[in-house]
Amino acid sequence: MNRREVLAALGGTLGALPLLSLRATAHPETTTPAPAHGNGAPTPAAGGVTTDDLMKTALDLVGYADIPADSAIFNPGAHLRRILFCLDADTGTLLYAHENHYDCVLVHHPMNQLPGAGAVYARQVINMVRNGVPEAAAHEAVDARVEELVFGGHTYNFDNLVAVAKRLGLAFLGIHNPLDELGRKRMQEVVDALLTRHSDASVGQVAEALAGQPEFHGLPVPVAVRCGDPHALAKKVAVAHGAYTNGGYEVPTAYFKNGVPTVVMIHIAWGDLQRLRREALGNLIITGHVGGDSMGFTPFLHALRARGLTVDTLGGVSGTEMS
Repeated sequence: MNRREVLAALGGTLGALPLLSLRATAHPETTTPAPAHGNGAPTPAAGGVTTDDLMKTALDLVGYADIPADSAIFNPGAHLRRILFCLDADTGTLLYAHENHYDCVLVHHPMNQLPGAGAVYARQVINMVRNGVPEAAAHEAVDARVEELVFGGHTYNFDNLVAVAKRLGLAFLGIHNPLDELGRKRMQEVVDALLTRHSDASVGQVAEALAGQPEFHGLPVPVAVRCGDPHALAKKVAVAHGAYTNGGYEVPTAYFKNGVPTVVMIHIAWGDLQRLRREALGNLIITGHVGGDSMGFTPFLHALRARGLTVDTLGGVSGTEMS
């Protein structure tokens, strides 16, 4: 499958991607229109909210018009007041929520429930073009992995947790990419603010600025420079996040070869890291999964609680909104 075929399968066009990098209201990887509520205002929390309201809150925070393919409302609900939010969920999580009288489980990682979720990896291209990587080079780094991830969806037991939630009468939804995109923006803002104040900041200082965010405090895995020289000038820095999963070897390499010497990702496979170290083309900062994802959770959880909802967190959530 070539890159035009990949994009065609995702409902997008090759020429649209540079525009998409600046306008996040359209996505080659999205399939579901966002829920509409009359004039767009969410239902007041006094009477509870719906699963549509919860999804729309996340979409609005990043300016999305559509629900990405890695996010979905699995079991709709209304009059929701008590929400359990978690990084991952299994049957035990749903049973815990039911036994403790929650109205809804909202999970960040719902991908095994969504066979087409891997299509969101195409957003790597949008992020790369935004940072000056030529479109052709971005597609060369990304398209084969999109095909691999989408193909892998045929192995998923996609009805497993959904069936349990329905039996228990629990509203159930998953919100992945909107929160990751929110986290990507927040991390990029931290980096850009540092470089605006100190254009000569080192790679290590970039890592320290990220580690200074509340979401990374007290975690057992530190933000660290995993490839390259911590004392080197960071120069241009791209946060490669918000595109389903990490960019492996290919994405940071494309950045390094196209004028971006420092890349931030939240995780990477050991084999890909060793290959990057051998080639020594640039610097790679790894934040760790929980802290990196939580950068997107904080504003979302704050927005829900500001509406009078009870939102408790269970596992894999760090920062000021952890409960």
